[in-house]
Amino acid sequence: MALIHCPECRNEFSNLASACPKCGYPMKRDAGTNQSDAAGVRQVLIARGKIAAIKFYRESKPGLGLAEAKVFVDRLAAELPPGQRKAPGCLGLVLLILVAAAIILGVAYTF
Repeated sequence: MALIHCPECRNEFSNLASACPKCGYPMKRDAGTNQSDAAGVRQVLIARGKIAAIKFYRESKPGLGLAEAKVFVDRLAAELPPGQRKAPGCLGLVLLILVAAAIILGVAYTF
């Protein structure tokens, strides 16, 4: 048994539960998912982040919807220790845009 976080209220509970005991969010179980699927997705999640893990999982399960794949990857991410979680990839881009905007405004202000 492992502890997972509810995607709705972030309450921690057993992964064997069919719904969150706090808010009642249904925890859909994928009967076609085995331990090797989860291990492969977990490796991609750690190495390349959530988006790559969702894409990897959807490619391994043809016909799987985006929402279902996201819920599966979110569950795996919630089980990871904080040191193994990949930081969001867009943070660097946001910082770059902010720095560029500051430089442009600084140059425009001097004129």
